[in-house]
Amino acid sequence: MLSLLYIGGGCIFLPMIYQSEIARLYVGFEDFRLRQIFSSFPTEVRSLNEAQHTMIGILCIIWASDSFAYLSGKALGKHKLFPSVSPKKTIEGFIGGFLGALLFAVLFSYYSEKSTLTWILLCIMLVVTGAIGDLVESKFKRVGGKKDSGTILPGHGGLLDRLDSLIFASPFAYAVLQIIYFINH
Repeated sequence: MLSLLYIGGGCIFLPMIYQSEIARLYVGFEDFRLRQIFSSFPTEVRSLNEAQHTMIGILCIIWASDSFAYLSGKALGKHKLFPSVSPKKTIEGFIGGFLGALLFAVLFSYYSEKSTLTWILLCIMLVVTGAIGDLVESKFKRVGGKKDSGTILPGHGGLLDRLDSLIFASPFAYAVLQIIYFINH
């Protein structure tokens, strides 16, 4: 619950941050606090039924979304999604990422004990919250005056750029899976 409040607070107060020391500090620590708070969620998701499939599915949905968003945005992108925060992200890229992740989720459901509907619901939530996480991290970098969040993965904007969707979406994935579990039992 604390994590969800933290996310909500970040979303509410994010627009209020303007060239502040808080943003510079955030970028400087490369999101150390978020990693501490959310580090337990992937472990808790693993403890659910069909844990290995669930973790692989969650990771692959997020990666499929990121990959298809990049490819479709490059090929078809004309309309900016949120230019003041992340000028290269497009609406077409977001839609392409969603469709690619949805295709993966449906195909993955055939190899999973979870229903296709469960994977579709999880996919919708992961794509939306993953995109929000990516935009939040981009906003903090912009405000902090950084282009990349690190140099560990050159050409990829830093390690946090590869993990921002997962970090932000993990607690929501856990919540959705818990709700589905309680509805079914």
